[in-house]
Amino acid sequence: MQFTITGGTDYWDNAASDLDVFVKHPRAMFVEIGMMESGYVVPEASKTTDEVAYSEPEDPGDPAPMTLKTAGATLDINTLPGSWNVYGNNAAPFGILVLGGSGSDPALVSPIEKSYNWDDSIWRESDNGLSIAATGMTSTEVTGTINWWNGNDGKWWNYTWTYTNAQKPEYDQYVGTDLSKFYNKIPKGKTNFTLDLTTMTATLSNGEKPRLLTPGVYSFCSGGTARELTVPDGCFAMKFHLMNMKPKNEWQYKDIDRFMFTPLEYIIIFEKPYRRRLPLEKDEEPDLSVNIAGVHFKNPTIASAGTFAFGQNFRGVSDVAACGG
Repeated sequence: MQFTITGGTDYWDNAASDLDVFVKHPRAMFVEIGMMESGYVVPEASKTTDEVAYSEPEDPGDPAPMTLKTAGATLDINTLPGSWNVYGNNAAPFGILVLGGSGSDPALVSPIEKSYNWDDSIWRESDNGLSIAATGMTSTEVTGTINWWNGNDGKWWNYTWTYTNAQKPEYDQYVGTDLSKFYNKIPKGKTNFTLDLTTMTATLSNGEKPRLLTPGVYSFCSGGTARELTVPDGCFAMKFHLMNMKPKNEWQYKDIDRFMFTPLEYIIIFEKPYRRRLPLEKDEEPDLSVNIAGVHFKNPTIASAGTFAFGQNFRGVSDVAACGG
């Protein structure tokens, strides 16, 4: 084996001396390795071990305490198979939440509400769908498959932190940080799962073990309003434990601490897709309202700049106020 050695200094006064060859300017090291005879035993004095530097173990902390404050309607486990959507789609209140922050006062916030921390792909996650099929169901366990698919837009969130602040250059070093280890928790596509009904803990094909939360109001930590999670009736949530609570750091109360440094729990709420409405009653007006990126419009007809001018020219042609926006 040959190892090239770079660096060194020329030592002209004693060229080719041992000091020059071994210390001042070695060029390469060669190691010849030969096969030992069968049955050869390495003497104890010749054996070496890798010493591991000792370091104080990090304080693991404790998981953020969670209690069921108010129980909602019982979730019939037989209704679990079927199609589900991320709660709220792209309209508030959003169904994707993070309990995060160092110290004893973490916050429960949606990364979508803080969309300025990410690129536009953050909006892609909230229209995703989850299809559940049960292949076996007993009083203590459900087995089957889930299909986590990327919604009507056909795209995924890239989980990349993009926040910058011209007044605070210390943020720049974190731009482009991939946070998929925290938020890319559900395997994409069709995979197997097992749900333990005694603990309401699911085991996914990637090894993740989210806890299923049934309808109700859950309080985290000290139970303040900002740390109360509501799972609406007819819905369920997956809660992924990310890390235990940590002492406060210099970034406490900032988004970068909540989402990057100290995210404690990642929660996704699911709801059944809206069912087709029954025929309208006589004189009943249809609801044509839509939500686009969290903005409410009374109908999907929207004036286009340029072709519609300022709208005044069309007053004698149509009811401008009837447009959605």
